[in-house]
Amino acid sequence: MKKLVVVVVLLFSFLFAPIFALAVDTPTQEQLTQQLIAVLTQLIAQLQQQIATILASQARSTAPTPITPVPPICVSNWQCGWGNCINGYVSQVAVDLNSCGLPSSGAGIACTALARQCGGLIEVPVICTPSTTCEAWSTCVNGKQTQACVSTGCSEDGGTPTSASVQERDCPVGCTPIRICEKWGICGRGQQTRICTNTYTSECIAGGAVNTTIAESQACTK
Repeated sequence: MKKLVVVVVLLFSFLFAPIFALAVDTPTQEQLTQQLIAVLTQLIAQLQQQIATILASQARSTAPTPITPVPPICVSNWQCGWGNCINGYVSQVAVDLNSCGLPSSGAGIACTALARQCGGLIEVPVICTPSTTCEAWSTCVNGKQTQACVSTGCSEDGGTPTSASVQERDCPVGCTPIRICEKWGICGRGQQTRICTNTYTSECIAGGAVNTTIAESQACTK
């Protein structure tokens, strides 16, 4: 508003100043008219410029400040639900009903329901296959070797009972180990010990013979 008052004052000063000057010089009527038109044209232009400036300033000061939208806060709603069908079975997992995209490790709930069948598959009973695991054949003693075995069988209730057995066989023909023994050790508590190594040829090893290292003991000798 103050700027508009200043413009009006300037308008009147420019309007009447030339008139007082013309009165002193006593120009002709036509000259006065031309000068007055020029002054009015200049003042109108300045007035229009000042008004435009004032309106632009007011528009800037009254323009609303843009509001940045705040995204809504996603609150997870964890529930236990069934996961994907894998190999005919499905288990319960934590599911966010609001799909906030957070990992299920932070769900804070435990889904303890037992897995169940899925996909329309028919339950197939577990097939039990008996198996036997045996150790290596022992060293030949009096022409014989022994082998300890453990057998796993099947029962009607789905269990897997086990049983142990010992097998025996004749030593491979011509396979006599090379026996190398250390000296008897110092007598202690009436006993002496030594380490012996039984070594077979490669042909005997291929036939099932096994190199062994054993500890022997005997009563102390005088």
